[in-house]
Amino acid sequence: MRTPFCSAEDGSRGIIATPAGRLPWRAGDRHAVLVYNAVVTEHFNGSIGLRGTAELTVEKEHTAAFQSGGTLPAVLSTPRLLQLVEDATSSLAAQHLDEGYASVGFEVLLEHLAPSEIGDNITAEVLLEASEDRDLLFRFTVRDRGSLREVARGTQTRRIVWMEDFMRRLKQENALR
Repeated sequence: MRTPFCSAEDGSRGIIATPAGRLPWRAGDRHAVLVYNAVVTEHFNGSIGLRGTAELTVEKEHTAAFQSGGTLPAVLSTPRLLQLVEDATSSLAAQHLDEGYASVGFEVLLEHLAPSEIGDNITAEVLLEASEDRDLLFRFTVRDRGSLREVARGTQTRRIVWMEDFMRRLKQENALR
């Protein structure tokens, strides 16, 4: 049976997960009060609302032009943008995991909204919005440092894994190839 959790940006509404499925809730609901701001993910000792950042100065090797051999413009590539988000979410999660556990990227929804040129400084800001079972759900925004200009936004789910088990399974899968 899954343990209930809630997620809310402003504390007034959100989702609660129950054995019967996900249900909406509003402020004042008995279950929401009981679980608000609680993280029920095993082997993770953080809480909903944790925030983290990662910064990058765009260099030539980070650009789509570099990756494409010059057929695309010299702007930050989407894969490198995603790596910046991964850096922020994985380092934030790692600070709150039990020894022997790690988080791995599981699912990403990314909107790359604006280009960043060589020399631009960008910052990924991440927020832990929810957790359930082995999953941590982060919302992120990437901006030009010191600016309101939004470069990207989205969500990333990270899954908590026991590294010993993860490596054992990887070796088994590689042996089958």
